[in-house]
Order: sequence, then structure tokens, then C-alpha cells
Amino acid sequence: MNFSPVSSPTLQTLYWNDVIIHRACKTILFAIVVAIGFVWVRQPMPNADPTLDFTFEKSVEKWAPPIALGVAAIAALVAVRRYFVVTRILRQGAIVKGLVQDLIVHSWRERSSSSKAVVANNRHAYYAVIAYAVHGVDKTIRLKLPNSGTTFGLVKGRETDLSVLDWAPGKPLIRAVYLGRI
Repeated sequence: MNFSPVSSPTLQTLYWNDVIIHRACKTILFAIVVAIGFVWVRQPMPNADPTLDFTFEKSVEKWAPPIALGVAAIAALVAVRRYFVVTRILRQGAIVKGLVQDLIVHSWRERSSSSKAVVANNRHAYYAVIAYAVHGVDKTIRLKLPNSGTTFGLVKGRETDLSVLDWAPGKPLIRAVYLGRI
């Protein structure tokens, strides 16, 4: 077990390669758009029919923006926390050799609901099953990859570098995914 030199991934690398940070950033953006949208909806309409009853809509208009901004704040906290966890593991973690036991690809077809023409999109989810040893204890973990394993130099039967913290040996990170080095 070696200790890793101080290295840190870029924010762009973390956005594209870490699922939690990617989803948190998308949630932040969506929640802000929802909050702005509801503030825009609250603006008075000059030609509105005064006989229509909009009591439910008016009640939603009042509490939707604060809830959306609250969701954005929680997503921001999740993204910041995950950023610090990932950088801590990569900077302070020990470098451990892991053996790629399997590369799994789940594929499915997704039909487009936006057009009447039959358009099917092929979707894929990539996973790597890696065996490694920390403090003499053998462990096997299945990690979701942001792209194909070959993109990161992962080949079935070959070794790869992992970063592992001593107090969290069950949560390693594949160094090639986060640091972009193969």
C-alpha cells in the first residue's frame, strides 16, 4: 500500500465522471429554473378573467419557490460534500492495486415519447467488478463507471490503481476515472 501524492481532479472531470456530483448539479439547475418559473407565474396578467378561481394556483405560487430553492440548497450541500470526500480520498488515500475481475455492460432500448416516429435510443450502464486487498483483507466491489471501462484503461484480468482511505476501506475510487491518467 503506497500513499498517493497530492493530486486533485478538475471540477469538469468531477462533473462528468462522478454520478453524485453530476446529478446534484443538474438538480440545482432544475430547482433554480422552477423557482424562477414560479416567480414569473406570480406576475399579474393584464387581461385575466376576474371570475376564474385560482385559489389553488395562488397557494402553490407562494410555497413553490422556497421549496425549490431549498431543494437547490440541499443539492448544493450534497455536491460540495461529495467534492470534499472525493478529493480527500484521492489526496490522503492509500494507493492499492486492484484486479479488474469483470466489466459489465447493461444495455436497453428507450423509445422517444416526443415524436410520433418510432425512434429508439440505445442506453448503456457500465460497471467494473474489482478485487483488492486492504490491510490483508480481500474485498470485491462493483463500481459504476461514467463510460466504458476501456475509456479508462480498464481491461478484464489487469490491475488498476485504487485510492482507499484507512477508515473507509470498502469505498475505493478508481484513480484513472477521477485523475484521467491511464
